[in-house]
Amino acid sequence: MHIAFLNNEQLLRTLNVLVKKELGSERLFLHYIYLKIERNVLKFSVEQYCRCVRILADKGYSNDNTFWHEHMFKYVSEVAKPKGVAREFTADEAKEVWDSLIYLKFKCPDVDLKETLKKVEIFMPTA
Repeated sequence: MHIAFLNNEQLLRTLNVLVKKELGSERLFLHYIYLKIERNVLKFSVEQYCRCVRILADKGYSNDNTFWHEHMFKYVSEVAKPKGVAREFTADEAKEVWDSLIYLKFKCPDVDLKETLKKVEIFMPTA
């Protein structure tokens, strides 16, 4: 498998094609794709993170709370390096992340986003 050698952009393009064309086995997703996302999600740009959330929402992947809460939603509150430093967003970035999370909630209503949305809303301007 070449998944381990893909950079973030290549990983997202591969994931997008697999989901849109309904290709790939459950083993491919569970043992390679999701694992690679877990390891690299904190290194994603805001645009890549939003694309990833939307693709996973389109796939309907909501049954793994550990994946969402300990890896994907950690992106909202922490940067990759230096470890443990709080992430900050511009107002536009926060809106883009918020929109993607709401899209996830519509596609996968059983994913709990309450705390994650609160963290993103801190960076959004009040109307």
